[in-house]
Amino acid sequence: MTGKKHSEETKKKLSAYIKLNPPPRWGECGYKKGSIPYFSPEHCRKISESKIGSNNAMWGKKGASAPNWRGGITPLNRHIRGSFEYRQWRKSVFERDNYICQLCGVKGGQLNVDHIKPFADYPELRFSLLNGRTLCRVCHEKTPTFKARWPSQKSHILLSQ
Repeated sequence: MTGKKHSEETKKKLSAYIKLNPPPRWGECGYKKGSIPYFSPEHCRKISESKIGSNNAMWGKKGASAPNWRGGITPLNRHIRGSFEYRQWRKSVFERDNYICQLCGVKGGQLNVDHIKPFADYPELRFSLLNGRTLCRVCHEKTPTFKARWPSQKSHILLSQ
């Protein structure tokens, strides 16, 4: 409609429609800054109902009943590292070492807890305080067991690709 004008008949129809169905005001359903899309009160009610309670597909659904469930495929490594027991072990190692890097002596900053004997190869030592030490990020990256430098982890990564 750029450069064109509405006919008188169209103007009257638009005026009558807007009088019967006024556009929403600030804060009402459908208003977005910079544009005024119109939603009828019925449509607004349906939007509200779809987002609350049992009508929402994700509401209160966990595990196998959730729509995005893919059969419990979380890797064991991620499952263990996200567990309460692991968080407690990590906190205990930090507190034992007084939040100080055990190699360079830096206090605070970006600290990691390092498994002296690898997490993957020694499952019985995963939560042993004697197998953990506090390291700053720089020192942790220099350790021979950082990420995939350990032989068993390298072969595992190559097999999964």
